[in-house]
Amino acid sequence: MLKRPRLILPALAMLAAALLPACATPAAPPAPPVDALVDIQDILAAPFDYDGKTVTIKGWASLLNEDYGIWASQADYKERNWRNCISLLNTYADASKNEALDLSNVLVTGVFSRDIFQNKDGQVVVRLGACNEAGILFRGPDGLRPLPPSMRPPA
Repeated sequence: MLKRPRLILPALAMLAAALLPACATPAAPPAPPVDALVDIQDILAAPFDYDGKTVTIKGWASLLNEDYGIWASQADYKERNWRNCISLLNTYADASKNEALDLSNVLVTGVFSRDIFQNKDGQVVVRLGACNEAGILFRGPDGLRPLPPSMRPPA
């Protein structure tokens, strides 16, 4: 019976030593998943976390008259609360698609950019729009689409 405690204590010590480095290493914050549905306020609160990543955003679209943006809500659009707006860096070449989606709830899937006023070479780019420096370049013919009825806010 005396031999058991002699074997258990060294085994426990080895187990504790093996687990100690894992406990001491801080965990990195999880990266946002690709194509995750993200609120505009969440993206704008942590733009560096989403920069260069593909995301899907739900919001209120303004697509005409140099007012290319996706807003957190219709009220933000009406009040021109640019702190709750992300610039749309492209629109459809077909003006009828833009007109059909203008001033409506939409989903936008594309690559988020935290600073649209600089290009890859660091040169300043002039953008005319109502939103702040954040932007999204939607991709493909379904990158900007109507919000499905199941996702629409209550009336």
